[in-house]
Amino acid sequence: MATYASIAEDLAAYRRFLDETGIDWTEFPSQRLSRPTYRYNAHLKFAVGAGEVAATTAKRRMSAVIAFYSWLKEEGTLDPENAPWRESDRYVQFKDHQGFKVSKTVTTTDVSIRVARQHDPYDGTIDDGGKLRPLPLQEQEWLLDALVSLGNTEMTLVHLFALLTGARIQTILTFRVRHACLELDGARSGEIRFPVGSGTGIDTKHDKQMVLHIPVWFYRMLHTYAGSERARRRRVLASGGDTEDQYLFLSVRGAPLYQGKAEALRERAFTAIVIVR
Repeated sequence: MATYASIAEDLAAYRRFLDETGIDWTEFPSQRLSRPTYRYNAHLKFAVGAGEVAATTAKRRMSAVIAFYSWLKEEGTLDPENAPWRESDRYVQFKDHQGFKVSKTVTTTDVSIRVARQHDPYDGTIDDGGKLRPLPLQEQEWLLDALVSLGNTEMTLVHLFALLTGARIQTILTFRVRHACLELDGARSGEIRFPVGSGTGIDTKHDKQMVLHIPVWFYRMLHTYAGSERARRRRVLASGGDTEDQYLFLSVRGAPLYQGKAEALRERAFTAIVIVR
């Protein structure tokens, strides 16, 4: 009901505009800018410029009016002699839950109000597909205390990995056993520079190639874990078995904690072949 109340409020604002200006909401003359939808669009833009309404409010009110007239046309209640607006198709790209790019056709109008996305550079967060903020030292200590209390080796290593390198979860969880078995003879600075991204077998956002700075002492922990009996037991249960190309972090049943892009692509291709057959 809250949604309906919001729509009703926006349409009531449109009705007040019509009453104040004496415009007939059913008349759409040949002069485009004289049509009620264009007049209301201009009115809202002036109101935004004068600081009377927020840009997001103007966008929402105009969208409610567009939806109202679209519904009238679909129901056959209103058949204006001239179009209330001009329509055009645009193609929007986004990523699904598996990280694959998907295209979608979206119909827009020339009376829609567009609001530019504003990012506050002083809000103490990082905009990376969502509002992120670095954990203060005290919160990091709380996290480490919780991990110690939990006593789960994999979760402890995964969280330490993130805290020490700043790597994304998809990067950490697509590390393979072979990535934790490198020789450390050349590591003289106390850290190793580890390439990730396209061509490495380790996923990154948009397949961007980058380098992680991993402390040597922590890399030795990963190396020790990779060769442990605990990790081997999980790899034996996993699809693909106990190999160097297996994920480093698996669940107790051998399931990957995150599916890499390469495996997801192969799975999709196999599913498509089965459906065709």
